[in-house]
This record gives sequence, structure tokens and C-alpha cells, in this order.
Amino acid sequence: MSITNGYATLVQLQDKIGNNSSTYDSKFEQAIEEASRIIDSYAGLFFYELDLTTNNETIDCYGYSSNSFYVSSNLKSIWAPAPITSITSITEDSTTLTQNTDYYVYNREGRIDSDGSWSTERKSIVFSGKIGYTSATLPKDITSACLSIAQILTGLATTMFTDQNGDITEIVKNSIPMAIWKMLDKYKRYDF
Repeated sequence: MSITNGYATLVQLQDKIGNNSSTYDSKFEQAIEEASRIIDSYAGLFFYELDLTTNNETIDCYGYSSNSFYVSSNLKSIWAPAPITSITSITEDSTTLTQNTDYYVYNREGRIDSDGSWSTERKSIVFSGKIGYTSATLPKDITSACLSIAQILTGLATTMFTDQNGDITEIVKNSIPMAIWKMLDKYKRYDF
């Protein structure tokens, strides 16, 4: 197994736990992935890098997006599910738009504002560019939170508890110290 879109490496978790034996590599890698998705779920966005060109990001006329982009109710803004690294191009109904004339990019917020409003009559909006962080630009506190949560998950795996519905989400959430949630609060995206 290898880690997909994780916010820490196997070596980092092994160092944190103090166990660099390869015996638990698969379990540790799974814990890192699960911890990364817990962070995504809590923050309401993700932090891994996604190439919109190769992943065909399109918002159709009904507002549906293949990568969870969201059009605001006033049609003024489009919100990406991660900070925007770069926008190479945007086309709306086959018309190429010009940055800083037709639209404005707010990278850290993951927001693209239209000069007027995004069309409700459109066939589609197609994006080229990248969103999220590379491993070199990932905030250190995201890695720290991931490692802390993954460490907890590796301990829970030996004594797995579930609630009355068979769900471990609340059990895991309540097992993670409040300081970690507070560290992640600054990244939390609230519903629009």
C-alpha cells in the first residue's frame, strides 16, 4: 500500500510513534490516509494538490462539479474545495475569459469572483490550473495534526469501539484532543 493524498509520510509517523519497523507500514499508511480525510472533513476542504486540467474540472448548468466546486447563490463567486495554486484558463460556454478583467482569483480563500455574475444559462464552466498544496507548501500544522490523529488511530485499531449504529466517527472525534481541533479551526470552511 502507498499513501494517497496524505498530509504526512510514513517515516514521519514512524518517528513520532518511535517505531520504524516495517511490520506496521500498511497500518500506519492507512492511518495517515484516514487522518488526512478526517482533516478534510473537519475543514470542509482538502489540502492535497489537484490538477484541474487532467481531472477535467467542469461546472455544468445545474451547478454540479466533478471536484466539489461550489457556485454561490448570488452567482458572483465560485468556491474551490482547496486553496487555488494557479488558474491557467477559464472558459464559460466555450468563451475564454480573461483574469483580472472577467474574473478575479483569491488564491488562499479558494475563491474566483466574476466581474459580473456567472451565467445561469451556461452550458459549462471549464477550469485549467491547480488547487491545493504540494508536499513542499503544505502548512506544517496540517502535517502535525495529521500525525497526531494518525497516532491516535493506530492505537484505536487495536481496541476498536463503535457507537450503537456501528459508527466510529464520534468515537474518533472525541478521542482527539481539543488542541488539535483548535489548530485546524483557522482552516475550517463554513457553509455559504
